[in-house]
Amino acid sequence: MGLFGNYFGAREGFVKTLYKSGEKKYEGHIKAGKQYGLWTGFYKSGQKKNEVHFENGKKIGLNTIWFENGQKSGEEIYKDDELDGSYTEWFEDGRVKCKAVFKEGVLVEKDGEFVG
Repeated sequence: MGLFGNYFGAREGFVKTLYKSGEKKYEGHIKAGKQYGLWTGFYKSGQKKNEVHFENGKKIGLNTIWFENGQKSGEEIYKDDELDGSYTEWFEDGRVKCKAVFKEGVLVEKDGEFVG
């Protein structure tokens, strides 16, 4: 996602970034200079691209990703900025592409193939 990380110094509050063309790209909050709470990414079309939860600048909880057509592309669970829990990817037609389980960033179970 490019913008994510501790790039904000001492900033606090709401942050919104734009594509060069002016459309909304990302929005979320900064607390103590780090990403905090829900961050949402958008395609240039305005369609929601992803939702990521942060605590103290680290991904935590459910991260949801969508194709530009609005169909869900993926769901993954994070704990302390590492994949930790269920992980699912879908094809654009809605069929399941891959299911997996991670523990502290390590793949422990997989059904299907990771592509790309």
